[in-house]
Amino acid sequence: FYRGRDTYTNIWTMIKHPYIQSVRNRNLHILLQLQVNGLLNHKNPKFVDAGIGLGHALWDFYNESQRIFLDFDWFGIEIDKSLIKTLQESWEMWNSDTAPPLTLIEEDIMEHDFSDYSVIYTYTPFKKINENKKFYKKVTQDMKVGSIFIEHANEGNGQFNCADSALNDIKGIKKIALNNIGEFNNGTHYVWQKEIPQFI
Repeated sequence: FYRGRDTYTNIWTMIKHPYIQSVRNRNLHILLQLQVNGLLNHKNPKFVDAGIGLGHALWDFYNESQRIFLDFDWFGIEIDKSLIKTLQESWEMWNSDTAPPLTLIEEDIMEHDFSDYSVIYTYTPFKKINENKKFYKKVTQDMKVGSIFIEHANEGNGQFNCADSALNDIKGIKKIALNNIGEFNNGTHYVWQKEIPQFI
């Protein structure tokens, strides 16, 4: 499968839900660091890409999971029909004998229930800052205790530098620094974990 982005070079300015391809080196080793830090504790874990696009990021995570012997059920959510069609026509590796089936869900991520996943990944799915903030709040409210939210952009802080303040302002999640993640930000990438609710 061609890991290029030429077909969708200008799609950021064309649609509400933009497709921007993730940086592979920034995806590498995240699962390993989650495992090393004891952050993957759910039985029958599920991994979802919220805004899967052409599936590049999820394929990176799948390959890493095989390397470190982690077993996930894999899900991708996408609303753009042209991206779904391209993914279905060309993503043959997901249908091979050596890969698990990918469950592709055609839905708006703002309408999806994220409470059943252990790891939720996204790459700034909306063009507008306020829409991304609403999405971050929705996901973190849906998440079950112990689950992990990964934002690809800006070392985990989100495109437009908006997620840092947006996520820091949300109660019930904690920011965790993972080290040795690619070459950006001295190898540090931040993830967010749902905490046990505190009752007064």
